[in-house]
Amino acid sequence: MAGGSTEVAVLLTPNPLFKPKNEVSYITGLNENRLVQIHALAAVTKNCKGEELTEMIDLHEAGAVAFTDGLKPVWHTDIFLKSLRILAKFDGLLIDHPEDVWLNLFGQMHEGPASTMLGLKGMPRIAEEVAISKNLELLSYAGGRLHFAKLSTTKSLDLIRAAKKKGLNVSCDVATYQPLYSDEVLENFDTNYKVNPPLREKTDQDALIKGLKDGTIDVLVSNHCPHEDESKFLEFDQADFGLINLQTFASQLVSLSKTIEMKPYLKK
Repeated sequence: MAGGSTEVAVLLTPNPLFKPKNEVSYITGLNENRLVQIHALAAVTKNCKGEELTEMIDLHEAGAVAFTDGLKPVWHTDIFLKSLRILAKFDGLLIDHPEDVWLNLFGQMHEGPASTMLGLKGMPRIAEEVAISKNLELLSYAGGRLHFAKLSTTKSLDLIRAAKKKGLNVSCDVATYQPLYSDEVLENFDTNYKVNPPLREKTDQDALIKGLKDGTIDVLVSNHCPHEDESKFLEFDQADFGLINLQTFASQLVSLSKTIEMKPYLKK
């Protein structure tokens, strides 16, 4: 409410003890008493491990608006393919965090001159781009609806742009802070800016701005991922990924509005 949000979609945090269908019903059932409406994003796989599908049809009937493994990619190719086919039965949406975790293994920030200067293991653009390329091929093969979350590179947007021209049912989003900050803000090892996907270079920022202007990017998101102090007040390579952003989401939209028409995104 304080950040100006009227509706929020939240991921159900994986926990071996919780009952997903009951959790969805509990979250959405209290909306009539809230000023901020909360929508549930249900997990694709049990505990977001990527190994076993959840009961997606039941979760949909309980009120889940989309399906995602959240901060983790749906890495299992067969699971990904089956998910698209199951969700197609009720026009459901699969949201994927595109990342090849092996290419990003031990990575701390964007791979580039800044990471070299700071002596930190880099997270290359290709870790995002190869996942998008593969999953677009799966979408073309299986059909369905696919949304890529938190894109950050020039080529990623080029791949989405080309897929849309081919008629694939694909969409994407970008975190509001991604076009506003580059990896240069990490020169003092500020863990508040340690995020995944990482802050990239100026050329990627320019590409994101272009993607917002031409409509390649469908949605702007907060990527709100808060942590307790103990997870951030550490050496950079020990700190967790993620930043708090619900409170600053609206102000970032104002900053972006100086160069981009915000009306299409505010409607969404």
